[in-house]
Amino acid sequence: MLGGTHGKDSRVTVVYGTSTGPGTRVQTIHQNSPGIPGAVEEGDQWGFAATSADLDRDGYADLVVASPGEAVGDVRMRGGLTVIWGGSKGLGSGTVFHSPIAPEHPGSGDQFGLDVVAGDFDGDGDQDLTAISDSRAGAVLLKGPFTRGGGKSGWRSLGGSYGYLSASRLAAGRVTADGATDLYIIGTDLRGGYDDVDLRAYFHRGGADFTRCASQLRVPDDGGHQVGGGPFATIGDFDKDGYGDLALGRGYEQPDQHRGRTDEKGRFAESLSFSEHNTDTEIDFRFGTAQEQIVLPFRKQEMKLRMDTPLGTVNAPYGSDVPVKGKLTRVADDGTEKPLSGHDVVIGSQKTLVTRKDGTFSTGYTVRHRETVKVAPRASGWFSTQPVHFFDVAKSPMTSEFTSVKAGVDKYRKVTLTGKLGVSKGTYPEGTSAVIAVEHSTNGKTWSSVDTFTAKYGSAFTRSPAKKGSAGSHWRLRHTGASLTSTSFKLGRKSTELVNDDMTPEGVRKGKTLTAKGSLIQKSGSSWKSFPKQTVRIYFKAATKGATWKKMGTAKTLSNGTFSRKFTAKQDGTWQIRYVDTPSTHYADHGREDYIDVR
Repeated sequence: MLGGTHGKDSRVTVVYGTSTGPGTRVQTIHQNSPGIPGAVEEGDQWGFAATSADLDRDGYADLVVASPGEAVGDVRMRGGLTVIWGGSKGLGSGTVFHSPIAPEHPGSGDQFGLDVVAGDFDGDGDQDLTAISDSRAGAVLLKGPFTRGGGKSGWRSLGGSYGYLSASRLAAGRVTADGATDLYIIGTDLRGGYDDVDLRAYFHRGGADFTRCASQLRVPDDGGHQVGGGPFATIGDFDKDGYGDLALGRGYEQPDQHRGRTDEKGRFAESLSFSEHNTDTEIDFRFGTAQEQIVLPFRKQEMKLRMDTPLGTVNAPYGSDVPVKGKLTRVADDGTEKPLSGHDVVIGSQKTLVTRKDGTFSTGYTVRHRETVKVAPRASGWFSTQPVHFFDVAKSPMTSEFTSVKAGVDKYRKVTLTGKLGVSKGTYPEGTSAVIAVEHSTNGKTWSSVDTFTAKYGSAFTRSPAKKGSAGSHWRLRHTGASLTSTSFKLGRKSTELVNDDMTPEGVRKGKTLTAKGSLIQKSGSSWKSFPKQTVRIYFKAATKGATWKKMGTAKTLSNGTFSRKFTAKQDGTWQIRYVDTPSTHYADHGREDYIDVR
């Protein structure tokens, strides 16, 4: 249940079930709860939408809570999805997944999470999330499985089939007879401007082509346009024929008009707003039966498209991303050519992007089959021409390969993978790249993605995921666009721990003796044992502004793992014992920070 004081302290209340129905255990979760990222702030809209699914494949349902009003850094209304992980004791800690869409306007985000649904949308067996994004993407697919460290298997925009998708609601379920989850997006497509904003249900069939709109239907209305109330939608097999049916409704309607008032002298003023999509310069004024129409004339400008690449037939390996670069300009009224910024450019059926301040644009186009790709700026009534560019994609062979792949884990548990991405034969355009996933497994059989990065063909790469090394687990690389994985590596070291580490006495007079002592142990199998003949370092940081850590000395561990070292107390400050001089088979460790008051 979603609730809280309106706009201020949104929260989620969970009522746990029993064999007979609702139980007595009730859990209230908000952003000030232990383990939940963020803090309760007015306007975050935490709990605006929610869904649940087993996102990390551990057998427990996880709760997804959207907060479309959340600010991230200096970006307002960035939004986000908080996954609260399920476990044997119920819902526990959470992880935030922010929008992968770059802000389209400085300081303002895409309100990621205005609605969110879960399902296996790409048909790979893992639960995914689809959330509304108030951007040109319209909606975004976050691919599972997910990890508690913030990892996911990638993301895709669902806006490539539209002019400008303005989504209001999502409905997920099984419509077709296959195993993948299908999706209806309820909203409008502003392809032709704001003259037609009738509500539609856009169908995305689950599977390999999920990001493409397969079909659409117009939501019946009474001739007006929706201005409030919001649509609703759900999927169910109402006639039991094995296929999902869509039930939907819409908010209240009102005619496309508004009223104005005259002042004490009978005068009135009306403002007109225009955008890339709206070039309607006609305005009607009515008073009783009298009517007057004013048309504001404007001159359309010429638009020009200059492509840098690709300029001919593209030959590249299957699943790679070939660079697409160009520039949009307009011919101003004085005849000079000026950059056209903030304009949509559509790249085939895959992407829609926005030109930069200097009119340039660049992206990658994923090569999968032989085709002709159209590159074109979005049609606009402000321009007299719509330039178009085509490039051909040749048959793409499965020739990608990893070479010189190495992996290691250092004493601080940092895992690093290096290597080179290339092809076994054939060529590729300069700048061709691919998205590479870093995968982890505890048993070498079941793998999950913990990180992704972009690697360029023909160039060496180095990557260190956020996930830390353990006593022994498996790591590998996967080319996400092709059926290609690298050699797997089993990495691990023995854990160590400083225990009973202490500086005594806690309060000491200047010039008197301080003693650093403790024990060092190492993990062997499932038990801990003393770790003799090792060097530990003792550090000190004075209690003065700008002070830094300074190594004061070392001590050797005895046969039982204990150590001791004496120092002369000179000034107030913090002490810490560290074990960093490790053999290549062990991890480092550091003790607690201990403040000593020197009187």
